[in-house]
Parts: sequence; C-alpha cells; structure tokens
Amino acid sequence: MTARTREDERARLLDDVDVEGDGARGVDVEREHGATPVTTRRIVIASLGLAACALAAIASGSIAGVDRSSVLARTSLGEYEFKRNGPEGHKFSCEPAVANEFPNALQGDDGMNVWRGSEHKITPGDCSWFKTLKSEARKRAKKSSSCVPDNTLAVAFVDDRNYELAKISTMNVNGTKCFMDRYLLITADTETQKKCEEENRFSCIMYRDGHVFDRLPKHDRYVVLTWMKQKMTLGLLSAGVDFFFHDTDVIFFKVPDFSAILRSNQEATVFYQMDRYKYVDAYNGKPSQENHHGKPSPSPEDVSNLNSGQMFWRATPATLKAQALSLNMGPGGMEQGVLHGALRKMARNGEITAQALDAKKFGTGCANPDPFDFAQPVVVKHLPEFVTLHATCGLGKGGGMLLMNARLKCYLKYHDAKACVQVKSPKDWEKLQKERGAPLGLSEEVREYEATALTMLSLLARHACASAAESREQLEMCANKVVLRAV
Repeated sequence: MTARTREDERARLLDDVDVEGDGARGVDVEREHGATPVTTRRIVIASLGLAACALAAIASGSIAGVDRSSVLARTSLGEYEFKRNGPEGHKFSCEPAVANEFPNALQGDDGMNVWRGSEHKITPGDCSWFKTLKSEARKRAKKSSSCVPDNTLAVAFVDDRNYELAKISTMNVNGTKCFMDRYLLITADTETQKKCEEENRFSCIMYRDGHVFDRLPKHDRYVVLTWMKQKMTLGLLSAGVDFFFHDTDVIFFKVPDFSAILRSNQEATVFYQMDRYKYVDAYNGKPSQENHHGKPSPSPEDVSNLNSGQMFWRATPATLKAQALSLNMGPGGMEQGVLHGALRKMARNGEITAQALDAKKFGTGCANPDPFDFAQPVVVKHLPEFVTLHATCGLGKGGGMLLMNARLKCYLKYHDAKACVQVKSPKDWEKLQKERGAPLGLSEEVREYEATALTMLSLLARHACASAAESREQLEMCANKVVLRAV
C-alpha cells in the first residue's frame, strides 16, 4: 500500500463527521480551517531526530546510566531452553528470560497455558518462541531510523479485531518510514498474520503456531490477551531491545520522541502511562493527578497511578526482574494491577526507578468523566500538543461526553448515520429509540469493537480540527465532532 493510498484511506475514515447535526456528509477540517496538509506535517515530524552524538549516547545506555552489555550478555545464557530444576524437577526455568526463582511464572505443560488461572505462566512453547521473537526484534531494531533511537522498537499485540484498531491507531504515522520501520506487530492467530502479510502495513510476527487461542472461551479472551502483553514484554527484554509497548486503542497523533522520554529521567528504566488524570483541572491550574482511590498522588515516581496501555521499557536486569516478578505474582485480576504491585515493590526497595509519562503528551482516556474532559474546549485546545492518547480505557464509561455517547449508541443500534447525526442529546436518543423500535441483531463483541473504532476516529477528527482552529467558537465545534462510520 502506497503512502498516497494510506492518505486517501485516512481522509475517507475521517470523512463522515457531522457537527451541526444536519446530516451533511464530510466536513473536511483541513480545508475548512486551512490546516497544514498531513503529508507536510509528517515531513516536519520526521525531521525531529536528534544529533548523531545524542543517538549514540542513547544507544550505548550512557544517557540513562544503563549498562546494556549486561543485558545483551544474558541473551546468550541457555538460549531459551526450558529446563526442569531442583531435586524433584518441580522447578522450571527459561533462561535468559526467567529463572527458577520465579516458580509461579513457569509451567511445564503447554496444554492449559491460555486458560484462566494459567495465563501468566511461561511454558515450554513460550520459551521456544522467544528465540523467534529475539531474532525478529533484534533485526527490526537494527533498521536505520532518523526518528527512533538505536535498538528501540514500538510494539503491539493483536488478534483479528485489534488488528483493525491498530490500523486506526497508526493512521497519522503510517506514512512515516523512519517510525514504521521500527514498528513490530505481534499477531495472535494465523488469520490475523495472513491479513497483516497481505496488506503489508506492518512488520508482523505470529505468536507461536497461531493456534494457541483457538479453544479459548470468548468470555475469557480479554483477560487472557491482556496478560499476553507481559509475556511479550519478558521476551523483548530478554532479547536486549528497548521498546514502547502500547494497546491498540492508543492513538498516535504524531511520532513519539523516545529520546525525550529518556531525557526526562535519566535514572528511570521503565516509563508508564498515568491511569487517571483530570485534564480540565490541569489546564485550569488545579491538582490534576489522582490514584485509583481518588486521592492526589504524592508524585509521578510513586507508581500509584499506573496504566499498562503505554509502557516504555529499557532492557536492563532490573526491568527483566520486574517483569518476571509480575508474572510470578499473577494471575490476579487486571494484569496492570499485578504489574503495578511488582514495580512498586521493587521501587520501594531501591531496585528500580519508574517514571510516569507526561500525561499532557501521552494522554489517558481514563480522565475525570464529569465533566468529560475530551469534550471540553479548554482540553481540545491542547490536543495538538498530544503525542498519543489511550482513547478508550475510560472514555464512554462515565456519565460525560453525552452527545458522543448518544450518537455512537444510535449508530451501533441502527447503523443509520443520517438519522443518528440528528441526535443532539440523550433525550433525542430516547425519542429515536421509541420511534425506531428493536435494534439490529449485532453481537456484543461487534458492538464493543465498533464503539472503540468510532471513538478513536472521532478523537482523531477532533485533533485535526483543533490543529487548525483559530477561535473559541471553532474549538467548541471541534469538541463536538463525532465520526459515524463503521470500519
């Protein structure tokens, strides 16, 4: 697929935007406000690489005080041979990824490793696959790039549904070669791998034989797949590469400056997305960060407000231990809660330094929902400053953003964009339901996927609009943009 074709597709996906509710098709926000064309902005973004001396310092680890050689040396230990240890052979190891000091992170049988209760365990099949991952990750990390530091990747893990979201996630950066050359997509199954190879958007590698999840019950799928991120992280860390691991509902508005992340705290070896952040308060000069209990967090370094949707990892012995420890503490509920516990324990023992990513650049959709932050002009005004946004970790789950929620619910129920753009309030939505009657017979899985996709597209449209807005009135218009088209 050519860059021009990708630009055309991006324009198509963002085309069905209605602001006034008149049903008019296609508000071209770039032409309407005279915005710089996306291709021009990409050229500017791609030129933001650091000087060669800075890149060399990052590659060597000196910029963050990291001895990378200690990690690279470990990758030759054992070469991912799954071993039984101990007098009775009840302890296992998969060096260099995980040693036998983490017994709950390992399992000697491949048969049940994706079923609930065992999703956190490294099996012989996983251990063997780490060899393939190491080879592909190192090869990809060696590719020349003017916008990504040496030995650094961006990575995501997808099944068939999340593959479609990954295309939306990277829509703004897909034509930036220096970034996409360092982007690695790990696929969960043969169908997704085949689609990825045929479309040739991403560099893809399939997890094991592509059939591990075939018998996984649908109701367990989400929890099990989230734990797979930690297995992938373990394999990548043991391969000795640095990487930015993200969920597929994370939007890349522009190419991230990973070098700037490293410079923000030269002692830190893992950087994480804040979970909750009150953007309206932040832009009005009030306390903005909160933890899960709703109380202000002492500092970003407290590791008390972690979301694993965006994580930048440096390959060090400490980060490798932290990920092995997290798997050993599993399964628990949400994998990010267990990871948070592992990182917090090591940070308090002085074994690791973790740093929160700047929430005004690496955004969180788990924002305060009342009033809904990303429907407020004061926040939308700053969207052009965002690098990424974890779009749906919390969006639409609270009581805010009522117009967007109402229109999305309408579209998911009736698939009639012309009727749904007439919805201007929850009352309009209730009235339309009474008039229309029963919904289409779409599965909940399809509804959830479409809601995520349309939310991401709507936020991309708001970002593009805000980049061109010149007045508060235009920002208010941007804050109401909703894309109503299935992808």
